[in-house]
Amino acid sequence: MSGSSHSPILPASPAGPAASGLNAPATTSTVRREWALILGAALAAAALSTFFFAPRFIVWRAFGVPGPLGANIEIFRSPWFLHQVEQPFEPIENLSNVVIQWRMLFPLLAHYLHLPRPVLLALPWIGCIVALVVVARILWTHSRDTRLVWLGTLLVATCSWYLVGTGWVLYFDGWLMAAMLLATFGQARWQLLLAALLAPWIDERFVLTLPLLVTVRWVFLAAREPQGWREITRDVAFLAVGLVPYLGIRGWAWTAGVLQPSKGFFEGFFTNSMGFNSPIWVTLLGAWHGLRAAWLLVLALPVLVWRTQGPFRSWALGLMLFFSLVVLLGLAGDISRSASVVVPALLAAVIMIWTGWRGRWVRPAITGICAANLLIPTMHVVTSNPVSLIPVYYLYAELGQLKQPPDQFNPKWWNALGQQAQQAQKMQDAFNSFSTAVGLDSGYAEGFISRGVLLFNEGVRIQPKDAAASTQQKAMALEDFGRAIQADPHNPNGWLNRGIARREMGDAAGSAADLKSALNAADEAVAATPKGLEPLIARSQLRQAVGDPVGAAADLEKVLELAPADWPNRSPIEQALAELKKTRPPSR
Repeated sequence: MSGSSHSPILPASPAGPAASGLNAPATTSTVRREWALILGAALAAAALSTFFFAPRFIVWRAFGVPGPLGANIEIFRSPWFLHQVEQPFEPIENLSNVVIQWRMLFPLLAHYLHLPRPVLLALPWIGCIVALVVVARILWTHSRDTRLVWLGTLLVATCSWYLVGTGWVLYFDGWLMAAMLLATFGQARWQLLLAALLAPWIDERFVLTLPLLVTVRWVFLAAREPQGWREITRDVAFLAVGLVPYLGIRGWAWTAGVLQPSKGFFEGFFTNSMGFNSPIWVTLLGAWHGLRAAWLLVLALPVLVWRTQGPFRSWALGLMLFFSLVVLLGLAGDISRSASVVVPALLAAVIMIWTGWRGRWVRPAITGICAANLLIPTMHVVTSNPVSLIPVYYLYAELGQLKQPPDQFNPKWWNALGQQAQQAQKMQDAFNSFSTAVGLDSGYAEGFISRGVLLFNEGVRIQPKDAAASTQQKAMALEDFGRAIQADPHNPNGWLNRGIARREMGDAAGSAADLKSALNAADEAVAATPKGLEPLIARSQLRQAVGDPVGAAADLEKVLELAPADWPNRSPIEQALAELKKTRPPSR
């Protein structure tokens, strides 16, 4: 390192900077073993992090569901992103999502390559794996220590960028992290150029973080190469050239007023959506949950730089870390997520401390920090009113919620809520609740039946009262009954309601076919559980609806025969049977 009496703590590459870094040469005999280690460490870190910090799968059920459920942070951006895929150059006016207006790389790829939705949804996960592969490759290249590769990759995977990239739908933090790491550690200059060309179109935070990345690179390079100043100057030039297209297009669009937010946007943004407006405890809490115990290594890095490179670089690194965090956390609403901008500094700290800080305690300490990051609970911290603190749980806990969903994600609960609203004559609320139920589970037949009945009988009370609207709502009701039948063809209620609807709309043949299918389904249910009371009661109600009081009464008599003497519903069934006997024709 020129201009300093301190010695580098990492060995310089014998072949010079062009042969080091991510593209360090490997012999044919070792290349497979090295890549097996790198891929194994990346996949193992991904698996362990996902086990300890699983996505909230239950929230994914609300993907595309209108209303408050769609406002969950994990999914609220996805509809806007999908719209951007369809119309990449249409302005986004939503206050919380206008930030993705110029994050065009993946929307344009999906738009012009016609990527199917499953591929698009998988891209953030692929990006996280790619980033972990880059991490493992950097660790191996600069340490040749298998243990460090495993530990360091796992430590990076426990930070918030990975939790967001795997848990929040259509957030591409993994790809952003891969680009940031290439800009910091990549020694082949095409890697720097590629990162600067593409990363701003993934997330503009790359541009805001670039001064920190360059500073970490400068410090890291000084620990490896005596010619650090010359190398960093050339690297900065390549990064600057890569940014020219993005900055040029954004500058032109700003002056031309192309794809710019409305005049009132910035006032609303600075008032409602920024960390600067949050209490200091929210910012500190979010920063903590971004890295947790790994902050110890980040804070130790300037100390190590002071000891090995002198105070100038130490102060430069410390101030850049501080100001980068102030800017990024201040501009962000998702504070814990934004704290991951210091992950490149964390990775540099892991390598430099592991390989250069002498002391028996160093390696056990890093191992302990890695273990602590797996065991310390974490959460997503998001500025909102009130502040959102979203805990992140183990994988088995999240899978358990899929089996027993909480009320707000349970379609049966929303269906019951809709029926309560309907009884209270709140038809619009009932419609919204039924729509939420089928949005959460597209195979929930009872939800489609409830909404179909509401639309057919009360539709004119939801929409303007005119003949065209009424006809349209009845057609929508028939469609809902059809979807109920498709979801559960053995449920007689779907066939019954469509049969009644078709009869009232003048389709006698279709009605007769549906009512016959309804009876067949009811007969199948009774045959499947001969001593079951519910199938018999359901068939009795169906027979009564199609004008068969004799059959309906016979089913109720069978219910009373099978039911225990102290059955609480015996009295209502006896009353219903008595009413049926009054209406059925006398026997001859």
